[in-house]
Amino acid sequence: MPLAAFIDDDEAIGYPEETCTSVGVNRKSSATMRTLCSLDSHPDSAEIRTPTTRIHNAPGDCWGKRPLTSMRAVPWRLFNVSRYNAPTMSRSHRPRALSGLYVILDPAARPGRPLIDVLNAAARAGVTIFQYRNKTASMKEAFGEALPLRNRARELKVLFLVNDRCDLALAMDADGVHLGQNDLPVAQARNILGPQTVIGLSTHNDQQVAAADRLQPDYIGFGPIFAPGSKADHDPIVGIDALRRIRSLTRLPIFAIGGIQLGQVREVTKAGADGIAVISALASAPDIEVAVSALLEQMRRPAWPA
Repeated sequence: MPLAAFIDDDEAIGYPEETCTSVGVNRKSSATMRTLCSLDSHPDSAEIRTPTTRIHNAPGDCWGKRPLTSMRAVPWRLFNVSRYNAPTMSRSHRPRALSGLYVILDPAARPGRPLIDVLNAAARAGVTIFQYRNKTASMKEAFGEALPLRNRARELKVLFLVNDRCDLALAMDADGVHLGQNDLPVAQARNILGPQTVIGLSTHNDQQVAAADRLQPDYIGFGPIFAPGSKADHDPIVGIDALRRIRSLTRLPIFAIGGIQLGQVREVTKAGADGIAVISALASAPDIEVAVSALLEQMRRPAWPA
């Protein structure tokens, strides 16, 4: 009998007790999951098979025979099937505090420069937080581009986040996701990705920062502080004064973003930023390690409160 990999049902109607126990079904959950993705029950196989439709029949007859033709957006939970030798999920060690230099890996920032080279060089110089961003790629293209980066980040023991897309983050077991104001809400992203996942949220004004403080992501991005070099359709520039003002609205870590160059780093940190996110400042640098070292040196210098 196949093993259910994704199950969440209000009463697990029709599931044999031993099946529910073996995969950890929450029989008291309020959500209902009517679609299943099955795994071969052979202990040496974890290949995902064709999803099937759940049919509510008599107890013990819980596996539908018809192929699944469509997926509805419904709540679900990922269960640990490692005892059946399925691939185990292991995220990078999460730091106690999110701060420092945050590098966004975007192929549009400098076409022709491999993102893996940027990742390797920046990590060698001391960067510990990376985000993959590709606003134009299909899911398949993004997965193919990002998976080698995610695997390398795991080897380097640095955080690897995905911009916007919880499905992509989940597919490659990323350490987290960075959400925009029009993306999935923080609470729903947390339900999908799990409590240990790092979730960031973009903010652009006082009201969004105050709302983020209530939603409690792991950190917020705030900006653009200056005119970004990587986005033509950016939000209105907020400036240093806005960063200084919103610092009092939240105790969440704040990463300032948007056109921040080397000579502006100390001013930004002095205004209250816990970290700085960079894209084009690094992607366009002749020597990434030298550029990272210079940015980190500026961030390490004391920044007296304004």
